[in-house]
Formats: sequence, structure tokens, C-alpha cells
Amino acid sequence: MKFIRFDLKDQRPARLAKHKFALVSEVWDSFIKNCSLSYVLGANITVDEQLFPTKARCKFTQYMVNNKPDKFGIKFWLAADVDTKYFLNGFPYLGKDDNRPPNQSLQENVVMNLMAPYLGKGRNVTTDNFFTSVSLTEKLKIQSTSLGKSHNQSIFQKQCHFIMQPSMESYLLDQMARKYSEKAASRRWPLQVFYNILDLAGINTWVLFKQITGKKISRRVFLQMLSLE
Repeated sequence: MKFIRFDLKDQRPARLAKHKFALVSEVWDSFIKNCSLSYVLGANITVDEQLFPTKARCKFTQYMVNNKPDKFGIKFWLAADVDTKYFLNGFPYLGKDDNRPPNQSLQENVVMNLMAPYLGKGRNVTTDNFFTSVSLTEKLKIQSTSLGKSHNQSIFQKQCHFIMQPSMESYLLDQMARKYSEKAASRRWPLQVFYNILDLAGINTWVLFKQITGKKISRRVFLQMLSLE
């Protein structure tokens, strides 16, 4: 464990001064790039948040008062294929983003950034109430993308032409990653991010394995087999 490093120690202060996520940004970006290389995406994408539980000390650890099992952690915004749960795109929440346009809400900015590689292709993105707005619907419509809803919302339904979808609870990546996690105790936040990459990569590998081989195998059994190999 002591040999796992993602940066050079003497360059660390300068890199962190430029970007909070710099210590592990190259590893994360490489992972995101590879996620889309071998996968045929369906028509429906879901966008949601993930709280990866950790008490590692860093400037962007979040405390969330909600019904999640853990309260402290690093928050990620995630996009996934609705049908297979395949992880497509994501980035961490680092606090105030100076690059976000002043007239654009956080929620709208997150959805548009996550969907950027998939706009203009007639797909549907499903979100929960946190992300939903009339402005987002209109911007997605311009990009030939529809906005689905996970819960019935009569206020915006006619105005936004929402496509009603089943509850997002059935395909949340967050729950799947928690169920079988590679996470181990560590106070080093870059290592905790790496654990999250392993969890998400394990889900993607399982999906690809089933698609390529046609075999029906539980994720638990697959991860055991993968670990042994």
C-alpha cells in the first residue's frame, strides 16, 4: 500500500495550487476516456450524485444530511446507461466552480457537462427532482435530447414535455458500488478516489463480460473470479 502513489511529492504543492483534484486527475481522466471505448450505448442515460464514503482529509470532503448510509465522503456526479448500469462519465464535486457561467445553475451545469459527449444523438437523460428545470429541458431539446423524470411532477410535465421513467432507485450506480466495494481504510484521499475507480470499473467489466460472452453471472461471483484471475 505504501508504494501506491499518483504524483511526485515535490510537485504536489504546485499542482494543488492549480487544481484541487490534481493529485489523481490524470488517473480519473484516463479511466473516463476508456469507459466509452468498448461499449455500445443505449438510448437512455441517467444522471445522479454519488457520495463515496470516506473521512480522508481533503478540501472537498462533503457532509450530506440525507437518507444515505454514510454522511461524509467525496461527492461525484455520475452518468450511466439506464438499462445495464454501465458507468459512462463523471467528475467530482470540488465546491465553487469559477468556470461555471454565472447564469447557469449548478444542476444544469452538471447535466450538460456529463451529457456533452452524448448530445445531438436523440437520446433521453433521466434525472431526479434536484436536476430538473425548464431551462435544462429547453437546452437539451436544442441538442436533440429529451429529459426524463424519475418521479411524477405535474408542475412541469406539460411545460417541459417530460418522458416519464420508472424510479431511479432501480438503476443507481451509487447503491451498486456500495454493495461490493474495494474500499479499505486510508486517510489519503487520492487512494480513496482510486478505490472508487476500482468499484466503478468492476461494474463496467461485469457488464462487458456479460455482453461479450452471453453468460448470466452475478456481480459477486464475477468479482470473485476476477480477483482470482
